[in-house]
Amino acid sequence: LMNFNHALFSFGFAGAAALTGLARRAGAGPELIAPALAGVLAVFALLMIERSRRPVPPAPAHDSAPASPWRAILPAALILFAAFVAENATETWSALHIERTLGGPAGEGAFGPAMLGLTMGIGRLSGQMLASRLGEARLVAFSAALGMAGALVVALAPVQWVAVLGVALIGLGCAVVVPSANSLLGRAVRADQRAFAISRAWLLGFTGFFIGPVAMGLIAQGAGLRWSFAAIVLVL
Repeated sequence: LMNFNHALFSFGFAGAAALTGLARRAGAGPELIAPALAGVLAVFALLMIERSRRPVPPAPAHDSAPASPWRAILPAALILFAAFVAENATETWSALHIERTLGGPAGEGAFGPAMLGLTMGIGRLSGQMLASRLGEARLVAFSAALGMAGALVVALAPVQWVAVLGVALIGLGCAVVVPSANSLLGRAVRADQRAFAISRAWLLGFTGFFIGPVAMGLIAQGAGLRWSFAAIVLVL
């Protein structure tokens, strides 16, 4: 369920990126695209309002998880932080890298975030099968290595299609890290602590979603976007 929900999120921003690219190629500017996106988001927000609250089940009597969940929360938060830095930094800056660094025409930069969302969605749909075969801890380590390889390809890409290939590798690498980390954390704490543990891990880890693009922008201002993507290798 966790992988499936995250896959829907990835396919959502892949579709949004592709449609935005087509709109830009057709001559639409931010003054038309942004209000259209705001309207779509408002509709989805209304549909997502929860109308009932479900009670948290009590912890089983035989639950042997530690009383304090923080020893499990902090490692999970670090994993989430690294994954969110790589994901959102790539989503935010890959289009600019394709268009400005590599000379792509207007609208073609949308291939970057669209490819990221597509490959992340595909990877997340297969995440449960991979986790059952490799184990979630091993899968997270393998995924991080794949994401590092992708970031290096993007940093060194001589032409646009090579950069898009690198973005695809980042997407496949980051695809299952977040849902797998959630699953690992959920099993490491008591049932009555899961909501607290996952929410705190996300609170800490999700800062990477905001720090990543800003840090990449600062690096790009001083050294260029190639070095910004090289920095993702170090984070992962």
